[in-house]
Amino acid sequence: MIKCMNNMSGWTIASMKLATMSFVLIVLKLWGGAMTWVNNTNAWWFIGVFAIFILISGAGCETCCGKFAKKPAKKKKK
Repeated sequence: MIKCMNNMSGWTIASMKLATMSFVLIVLKLWGGAMTWVNNTNAWWFIGVFAIFILISGAGCETCCGKFAKKPAKKKKK
């Protein structure tokens, strides 16, 4: 399970995403069969997988943001 990493900056995350996209493009360029499969597959499959990954990544780390980690407790009246 991937744990939240509070010490990661936005540039680090962006660099990881760009590296992953670059790797996928290299694989598609060098392996012709993969590119043919991508071209023959309906785009809605990729959109669906994208949506699932977005939902999973957003739900995996609720406490990283600090602001939204805990709701302020209400004071009890005596």
